[in-house]
Amino acid sequence: MLEFVTLQNCEELDDYVMHHPKGHYLQTSLWGAGRTDRHWDGILCRENGKIVGVIALLSRQLGGMKDRFYHAPRGPIYDEGRKDVFETLCHGAAEFAKKNHGYILRIDPQVAEDDVEFRAMAEGCGFTIDPISDFAAFSPRMVYQLKLAGRTEEEVLAAMHQKTRYNIRLAAKKGVTVRLGTKADLPAFCEMMAITAEKDGFHGKDQQYFADLMDGFNRGGKDYLRLYMAYLDEEPLAGTIAISCCNKTWFLNGCSSASHHNLMAPYLLQWEMIRWGIANGSEYYDFRGVEGYPTEDNPKYGLHRYKAGFGAEFVTFMGQMDWILRPVRAKLLDAAIAIKSKLH
Repeated sequence: MLEFVTLQNCEELDDYVMHHPKGHYLQTSLWGAGRTDRHWDGILCRENGKIVGVIALLSRQLGGMKDRFYHAPRGPIYDEGRKDVFETLCHGAAEFAKKNHGYILRIDPQVAEDDVEFRAMAEGCGFTIDPISDFAAFSPRMVYQLKLAGRTEEEVLAAMHQKTRYNIRLAAKKGVTVRLGTKADLPAFCEMMAITAEKDGFHGKDQQYFADLMDGFNRGGKDYLRLYMAYLDEEPLAGTIAISCCNKTWFLNGCSSASHHNLMAPYLLQWEMIRWGIANGSEYYDFRGVEGYPTEDNPKYGLHRYKAGFGAEFVTFMGQMDWILRPVRAKLLDAAIAIKSKLH
């Protein structure tokens, strides 16, 4: 039996996700509450009154049109081996989306790229798997994960590459300090984010985006999201945002100023976030996305080396999967989006 919930009555969904082995912050209402630019809906699947699976949907309306794009980042989440629950949730989400002008349903679950059984199940349900894109809307296909379960700070630090340990200690030795930030620190954080975005060629989020995330994850006095700021005296050098819940910790965003790169502030920030994960009993620390495979001919190989230096392992998921709910409408919208992109 399917049950539909909103941000006002989503406690059971959050509880299920928080305690599930594959629980992910993107499938909680916390992410939905923080993404005020999206609409959030949750679906529960019950069996004899017990929840056996959930799927959390974010949707957005395409500018000036009634059509909506539906996405279940890192979902659905369901009891192990329950193919029937996966199909029930996905069909329920597809019908819900169609009734609300949805033309596409996207999922990108935490499934290994070589899981042949899951691939057949997803394709049989109606999804087409994209083997190319390294990033979906929110979820990278390729990540680095550092195992924390059962390890002390000393053990984690000792397993890092020697140069990584050196850089962490160098930052502290050179007088870099790390403090927990508040909304009052967001202007400085976003100023550095703009510098980083221009340097690395991506579109940085604005201050309101991060303020909304802080409100969404830390409502009710919770401590699920932290802003970390690195300083030299009172000069901000770098900043990061981390999320710790569902028995895991994720590095979400990072940025740095245009100066003092030789002080290695980002290394110290990563270590402080890893320490938070260890203190919380996290199973692992997720450095999130990279592009391409870790080969020396990859232009982004430097980022692979940086994350691997902390002792993290390279993990690849199957990638984003799209179920086109209204094929004709989808083609028209894709063409309109392509034309708009060329004009800009």
